[in-house]
Amino acid sequence: MFALLALSVLSQSDATPRPEFYPADRPLLVPIWNRVADVSPGLRSVESCAISPDGTWCVAGGKFGYAVSAWRTADGHRLWRGIHQSEVEAVAISSNGRFVASGAEDFTVAIWTREGKAVSSIELSSAIDALAWSNADETFAGGDLFVGDEDGVLHIFSPAQDTANRWIEAGSVSVGDTINSIDVAGDDATLVVGGNLQIASPRGGRHYDGFVRLVDIATRRVVKTFGPLESTTTPQGTRSGSIKSVRFSHDERRIAAGGFGEAVHVFDVASGERVGLINPGWRVEAVEFTPEGHHLIVGGHGEALHWYDAETLTLVHQQPAIRCEYIELSRDGRLVLTGHEDSGLLSLTLRASDLQRKIGTPPGQASYHELADQQLDNRDLKEPASAEGAGGGDQGAENE
Repeated sequence: MFALLALSVLSQSDATPRPEFYPADRPLLVPIWNRVADVSPGLRSVESCAISPDGTWCVAGGKFGYAVSAWRTADGHRLWRGIHQSEVEAVAISSNGRFVASGAEDFTVAIWTREGKAVSSIELSSAIDALAWSNADETFAGGDLFVGDEDGVLHIFSPAQDTANRWIEAGSVSVGDTINSIDVAGDDATLVVGGNLQIASPRGGRHYDGFVRLVDIATRRVVKTFGPLESTTTPQGTRSGSIKSVRFSHDERRIAAGGFGEAVHVFDVASGERVGLINPGWRVEAVEFTPEGHHLIVGGHGEALHWYDAETLTLVHQQPAIRCEYIELSRDGRLVLTGHEDSGLLSLTLRASDLQRKIGTPPGQASYHELADQQLDNRDLKEPASAEGAGGGDQGAENE
């Protein structure tokens, strides 16, 4: 019974999601499915995952199995599987839902159709650790593709007109030594990148210091560097640790950055100042804001996903989970997709509404019944036709 209910809920399109759907105090989470998305005789890990714009399918990248796999969100059925020659570090779905990009340690970005056909390959001079598409969807291939490599170079590729078979590098900017994460602002004017700088030690070897930078896409320039990032003390001094994940908040006024300094830093975009700090006590691999702005989700080397109030940064919920590498939410915030290390798991969770459980309705917020009446097209909700109007229509037909 539950499986049928979940299938029905997940398959319905919601083009105009409302923030009122989800409780602001703590999330109501329902596990939908777990799938083994990295198959290897040894270690397994899902390094990256993404949900399609319509929420009906998703993709995952496997670290040890070298595979890109697509899954139906309603029931976890695998739709297709493609192979790289080495570790897949990043996957992304175009804003129009037509194409998938996957980046790997074989120095290539592969472009796949949503049906799983390989249509193009972009070769770089270094391994790829981060991918993101622009939000524009008017072009056939869904806009520009942003690629971050292990040389710290952000590459901007544009598709040839009306095809995804050929990609042209439109520009690049050097931002550090390795780029681990990219998030693009909604207007495609700026993007934030996070990664690391490799610092030589006087005693030999090297350590990794993180960076978070804002890039102006049109001018290909770094326009802001955020800090401080120091949070972990070592015998050699205070270190920031590599930044593994960066995300804009729902209103794009803040940026969250998490990394191996066992911290999540929250910055004000306008001023560049740090306005919040979370220390979960373990290395952070993934951060993500919910689309309506209620929560900030943090995952990593702990045994749970931590849900924080996005404004106060207080912990409101711990969702049991094995070591989490990546977090992605559907556009309406209804689905939470996570990739996991040490298992190769891809997990889907439903974020449930609490409208019917509320007693009374806060001022300015629509009730469950008001929202339902707006969405439904039931015959009994329509205004009945007047007898005079109906008769006039019949008479008109007879006169014709």
